[in-house]
Amino acid sequence: KLVVPPLADCCMIHIFENDHLILKVLDQKEAIDSALVRDIFNIRCPIPNDLQFGPGFVATKNSAQLIEVVNEKILKNMGFEGDGVFDKISKLNIHSWISVPMVAHGRNIGVMSLIRCKPMSYTRDDLNLANLVADRAAIAVDNARLYKKAQDAIRIREDVLAIVSHDLKNPLGVIHGFNE
Repeated sequence: KLVVPPLADCCMIHIFENDHLILKVLDQKEAIDSALVRDIFNIRCPIPNDLQFGPGFVATKNSAQLIEVVNEKILKNMGFEGDGVFDKISKLNIHSWISVPMVAHGRNIGVMSLIRCKPMSYTRDDLNLANLVADRAAIAVDNARLYKKAQDAIRIREDVLAIVSHDLKNPLGVIHGFNE
């Protein structure tokens, strides 16, 4: 939400889950049809080896990508074709695109993409800023995962303690009664 609208018309964050890139965050200007964007990028974030552009490429190469002017050939090399997806993505009138890996603690956990639909190209400075934002977002996502794991471990520990204390209650009751 911090990069839309100052830096992008649309921002997407795809996170790795079971070796697939899953769209987790999507924010766009009101003028852009969010249902259309979700339809395109939620079902389609391919990671084949032959891609040359886009989130799937950035995910496999673990390297940022700046596309100053997006054209039909580039969109097709992102894997957006077939099933009418190319027609849908053409309706967005994408002009410029940045995709950067989200790396936390040496692990690539996802890809952040910034899309600009107005006729104004991204620059190297925009790419550097996107890298900084993606680094911080990656750390936030990783911290959230660690927090969830810690909460799950605490819940499991409390469940085990509840079971153990319940199971020990009966024998301890017998011993206590015998002592009395």
